[in-house]
Amino acid sequence: MNKPKLQLPDDVNPGGLLTLNEASKISGVPVSMLYEWRRQPWRGMKVYKLGRRVFVRADEFTRFINANLQTA
Repeated sequence: MNKPKLQLPDDVNPGGLLTLNEASKISGVPVSMLYEWRRQPWRGMKVYKLGRRVFVRADEFTRFINANLQTA
C-alpha cells in the first residue's frame, strides 16, 4: 500500500523558509511534535535559527516528513 506524500502548496517556494507554525499548517503535524523532531540526535529535522525564530527549508521539510511520517 502506498502512503500519500506531502506536497507543498502552489504558493510556497520550495527553497524558501517556513516557520514551524507554517510547516505545521501545511503538514497537519502539531507544532510541539515538530519541535521534538528537531531535537532528535542524528536524525532530527534540520532547522535554521534567526534570532529567536526557528525556520525549516520547505523542500527539506517535505522530504523529512515523507521519509518519517507513518500513516495508519
